[in-house]
Amino acid sequence: MSETHHPCNRTESEGSALVATLMEFLPLPVAVKGRDLAYRAASRAFCELLGLGWQEVVGRSDAELLPASLAEQGQEWDRVVLEEGLPVAFAESWPTAEGERTFEVTRHPIVEAGAVTGIAVSLVDLTEQRRVREELDRYVQAVEQSPASVVITDTSGTIEYVNHRFTEITGYTAEEAVGANPRVLKSGQMDPAVYEELWATITAGREWRGELLNRRKDGTLFWEQASISPLFDETGRVSHYLAVKADITEQKQKEEELRAAHRANALLLATIPSILIGIDADGRVTQWNPAAERTFGIPAVAVLGRPFKACGIPWHMMEIEEAVARCLHEGRTLRLDDNFFVRPDGSDGLLGITLTPVTDEAGAAAGCLLLASDVTERRHLESQLAQAQKLESIGQLAAGIAHEINTPTQYVGDNTRFLEEAFGDLDRLLEALERLLEEARAGGVRPETVAEAEAALEEADLEYLREEIPAAIAQSLEGIDRVTRIVAAMKEFSHPGRGEKVPTDLNKQIESTVTVSRNEWKYVAELETRLDPELPLVPCLAAELNQVFLNIIVNAAHAIRDVVGDGSQGKGKITVSSHRDGDWVEVRIADTGTGIPDHARAKVFDPFFTTKEVGKGTGQGLAIAHSVVVDKHGGTLTFETETGKGTTFIIRLPLNPASYTPL
Repeated sequence: MSETHHPCNRTESEGSALVATLMEFLPLPVAVKGRDLAYRAASRAFCELLGLGWQEVVGRSDAELLPASLAEQGQEWDRVVLEEGLPVAFAESWPTAEGERTFEVTRHPIVEAGAVTGIAVSLVDLTEQRRVREELDRYVQAVEQSPASVVITDTSGTIEYVNHRFTEITGYTAEEAVGANPRVLKSGQMDPAVYEELWATITAGREWRGELLNRRKDGTLFWEQASISPLFDETGRVSHYLAVKADITEQKQKEEELRAAHRANALLLATIPSILIGIDADGRVTQWNPAAERTFGIPAVAVLGRPFKACGIPWHMMEIEEAVARCLHEGRTLRLDDNFFVRPDGSDGLLGITLTPVTDEAGAAAGCLLLASDVTERRHLESQLAQAQKLESIGQLAAGIAHEINTPTQYVGDNTRFLEEAFGDLDRLLEALERLLEEARAGGVRPETVAEAEAALEEADLEYLREEIPAAIAQSLEGIDRVTRIVAAMKEFSHPGRGEKVPTDLNKQIESTVTVSRNEWKYVAELETRLDPELPLVPCLAAELNQVFLNIIVNAAHAIRDVVGDGSQGKGKITVSSHRDGDWVEVRIADTGTGIPDHARAKVFDPFFTTKEVGKGTGQGLAIAHSVVVDKHGGTLTFETETGKGTTFIIRLPLNPASYTPL
């Protein structure tokens, strides 16, 4: 385009100087077409819009200036205007020097002397308007599809707009809501002061945030997290209020459930009879329940947040600290039995402690939970029960040993009486022989003296005495030896020990137990021992293990008796063996009895459980045996059984108890 613009309407036939001037300076893109649809005039703005000079526009049609599709559409509308004499206006996208833009194109007929002589074309740029409208449409769409409920009211609170989410949450349609007041949602359960604060805030031009308990159309309650803000007009005055609200009913329910869980946990911690102490990964106390307060006389407020080792609990803190550290490091549950402590009243007690590791979501150590119970009374009761079991065993043994001792003592007594009678006969014979010897020394033996001696000799029956007296003496010595062995075995069996584990010949303990229990099994079973002569000494509490062996052997005899009766038709068999297995010693006691029924196997070691008839056994034998082997020796007590064929109890004891770590 040249610097000096020559109006595109300079032809004398198409206009006057006035029209030419208007076209030159009119800021709007306008043009004039003749009936041949060629441009007769065009404003500077129109020419610049096309990026052409006036001489490139005037005399040419749309077919020469515009894309074919746009030109064809434009010519159709041009013909409508020429034929009908009516203006038409449509939005059209035109190519411009700045790219394609949207215009409202108006075609208006030019009428002279009652006839349409041409078309006046004007363009209004709608591009920015359309962009704003499209952007507004996107905003409206975003608001409509928002997961938040949106409400717009005027300054009096009358609702002018609600989005789709509002209708979903409240149950009110948009038609029902618009024109109403938000008071229709009031539940009647909110403090009026909340609404007073809300209105005071927004009327002062500030945003209000808070939670509201509202009521749906169907009457159900729901919670909303609301943000209500004033909207200002161009003068800075509040024109509307905008409320953006999120339904937090589910969140509030979960919060209430969480609070209920916390209350339940607090109640549990308050009522649980066991001591509960929480310790975090840094060794600080996080939980201290009322049972801990009562047991130690230390209030929770004095220890929460403090190092566990500084709590001042009157017990063996070093041992407990080491166990806590091990629990955290190894991530496994530990049990500490019979831990000494001092009660607030100064009396001594025992605690059973369990340490359980606590991990976070990632599985890392977050601390540990210490659960403890005062087992003092329980241990006292267990001691009494153990004593009752021992008394029961002693009663059984006493009867058996009395029987075992009675037999040899009976024939020792019989032999002694025989020797007493034999001695009387021999004494009379000796007296007769002494008289005979005296008379012989005096030089004359009377016939009657000889007759007396012969009578005494015949009465004494020396041949019989020579045979029976040595046998009676030997039998008596054997009986005395047997009694001595039984007494020695009983002494070995019942030796109280020193209350601590000492290296012990386990084979010797087994043999003594077999001896003292002989009367329990000898009528119904043969008992075979297969004891390893190379068995090392085992650190143990000998007297308590003897009790274990006795209980199992007696149970074996009873199980066999249930099969063979009195043994007159054949006996069963008990086999006791010992051997070393690495760092352990294993003792097996097998019987050919009834076996343990399926339903009873899981309860064999339970206190007071017995398969025997009422009055036969306390049900404590195997429970105590399990406690002795497992709890006191760190060993294991298991069994293998087959119904109708018998049972084998397996006792395993560590050779190095110090290396044993309780589970």
